[in-house]
Amino acid sequence: MSKKFYADHEEVFHYTTAAGLYGIVSSKTLWASHTQFLNDTEEGVVFSRRVLPMILRSVVKPEKLTEIVELLEIAQTTAQDNYVTAFCATKDKGIAQNGLLSQWRGYGLDGGYAIVLMPKGW
Repeated sequence: MSKKFYADHEEVFHYTTAAGLYGIVSSKTLWASHTQFLNDTEEGVVFSRRVLPMILRSVVKPEKLTEIVELLEIAQTTAQDNYVTAFCATKDKGIAQNGLLSQWRGYGLDGGYAIVLMPKGW
């Protein structure tokens, strides 16, 4: 990860269910989910169309960026196995203290948990 990431994100959050928390704590491992079983199928689309271009901008010429994103999107949809783990970050102190409402709605039906990670310690 870049120094800028560490400077911009003192902590990141991973939201999960009670069963997910139990699995993480008991195995001492964060597991990735197969993209076929995501809560929101748009998550893959958002990644490839919004997040991936931001990541690639620093290493890809602007005129090639769209082409590379399209090729990676094709690879993602035709590959057999894609796994992801999601993290959230915020600079809003209120959200950092209380959590992100959209995540609580998705993971909070059985209580829900937000695991706080400190990237500088990774």
